[in-house]
Amino acid sequence: DRQAETWGVALLMAQERGATITGLVEDMARPYPKSQRLVEMEEVAVQKDPWHLQREGSWVRLSLEKAAYRAMTSVLKLEKRLHKAWDETLFLQAYLPAVAQEERLIAQHDCLAEWLGHLHDAFELVDKRSGEIRDPATAAWLLDETLTALCQIAQPKVQAFVKTLRNHQAHLLTFLDWTAAALLDFRTTLAEHFPQPASQHDFERTVARHWRLRQALINGQRHGQPEARQAQADFDALLLSAPACHAWAQQLLAILDGAGHTSSLVESINALLKRFLTSRQGFRNQQTLQAYLDLFVLWHNMRIFQRGKRAGRSPYQIAGIDPGDTDWLALLGFPAA
Repeated sequence: DRQAETWGVALLMAQERGATITGLVEDMARPYPKSQRLVEMEEVAVQKDPWHLQREGSWVRLSLEKAAYRAMTSVLKLEKRLHKAWDETLFLQAYLPAVAQEERLIAQHDCLAEWLGHLHDAFELVDKRSGEIRDPATAAWLLDETLTALCQIAQPKVQAFVKTLRNHQAHLLTFLDWTAAALLDFRTTLAEHFPQPASQHDFERTVARHWRLRQALINGQRHGQPEARQAQADFDALLLSAPACHAWAQQLLAILDGAGHTSSLVESINALLKRFLTSRQGFRNQQTLQAYLDLFVLWHNMRIFQRGKRAGRSPYQIAGIDPGDTDWLALLGFPAA
C-alpha cells in the first residue's frame, strides 16, 4: 500500500539485507517524507523526480492557453456585432475591456510558456546543444530565477504551481550533486590522459552530448534524429581517433546513466494494467483476481519492447529466460495464431 509506515518498513528491511542507503529517489508521493521521519532517515539526501512538476506546468500552460483563446473569441464576437451596427456604449463598456482582457491573458500565457522552457532546462543533466554537464550552482541559479519570474504572473493556478515548486525546491536538483561527486574521480583520472583542459572538455562534451541525444530518441523524441546522428558520428570519430579512450567513454556514460532520476517503471506497468482492468468491473473472488494478474505478468514478460534500449527483446529475453516459446498463448496450450 501507500502508507508511510509501509515505506518505512521497506527501508528498514533493505538495511537489514545489507543495503547502505545514502540517498533516496522518489516521485513526490506524500507518504515518503513521513516514512523517513518514522525510521529516522531525515538526513538522507532526497531527489524528487521533476517529471510530475513538468507535467503540472504543462497543464497550467494549457489552462492559460484555453483562457486566452476564449478571450480572443469574445473579442471576435464583439467585433462582428460592431461591424454590423456601431454601438458606442458597446464599444466602450464591452469591447475595450474585452481587448484588454485578451491582451492580459495572452501575455500571461506567453510569459509562462517562456519560463517553463527555462524550468525544464534547469532540470537537465546535459545541455543537448553543447554537451556541457550541468553543474549544481548553475542549475540552482536558473531554477531560482525561473521561480522569481513565475511569481510575477498574477494568476491563481500559476501561483499554486509556484508554491508547489517552492515546497520541493530543496530536493529537485540533488541528482546534480550526486553526479558532480561521481565526476570528481573520473575527471582526475581523465586529466592524466588529457593534460590539456581543452581536450578534456572536448572529450567530456562529445560523450555527454551523444548520451543526451540518445536519451531523447529512447524517449520517443524523433524530431531530434538529425542531431542524434551527428552526435553519434562525433562520438564514433572520437573513439576511432583514440581507441584507448573507449573505457573512459563507457565510464562517463555509466555515470550519466546512474544520475538519480526515477524511471517511472512501476507507473508504466500500472498504465498498461489499467487498460486491461477497465473492461473488468470486478472479480468473483481473490483467486480469479490473482489468475488475471498472473496472465498479465506472463503477457508482459513475453511481449517485445518496440522502442528504447530494450527494443526488440522481451523482459524474459533480457533476463536470459527461455520459456520454450515466443507466443504466450501457445505457451498456455492455445493454437498458434
